[in-house]
Amino acid sequence: MALATTTRATDKSWILATLDSMGVTPSKDLINAYETATNRAVSELDGEDIIELLWAFARLAHRPASGLMMAMEESIARHVSTLGIEDLTGVWWAFGRMRSEPSTGILNILAETTIGVVDEMNAQEKNDVRWAIQKLELESSFVDLDKALALGGPSSASMQQGVGDATQS
Repeated sequence: MALATTTRATDKSWILATLDSMGVTPSKDLINAYETATNRAVSELDGEDIIELLWAFARLAHRPASGLMMAMEESIARHVSTLGIEDLTGVWWAFGRMRSEPSTGILNILAETTIGVVDEMNAQEKNDVRWAIQKLELESSFVDLDKALALGGPSSASMQQGVGDATQS
């Protein structure tokens, strides 16, 4: 079963997320058709659409193929400066829920962006980011982000520590 090719990617996301929220798990064939259609359209989507797609996959506990994940990460990186805190937190949550293996580049971008807005985050948003970091087993890689989340602001230590830096200590 394939979703109509004229159906917007965000509509597909909504359809799958709605089925999931109703307790209906879409068939693997439907999820795969959704992924194929999304892969063809990902370059045309804006940041909000990409976040909705990422969320739909996460809600379905489906990790997209590596090519699609890479394209979504690139889009998120291009749009990260326009993301609100809820969307930023949502990206972390989705990566954690899927237990995906995001690239070092996107993780460092997300960490730096999160540190920059941590003072504006509420307790739940901070907890969601911490949860995602734990699910992704990145606690030792993002010490500065963890400190910022705990303290509510950037730490006095370097804010640039990222995944690649953790093993050098």
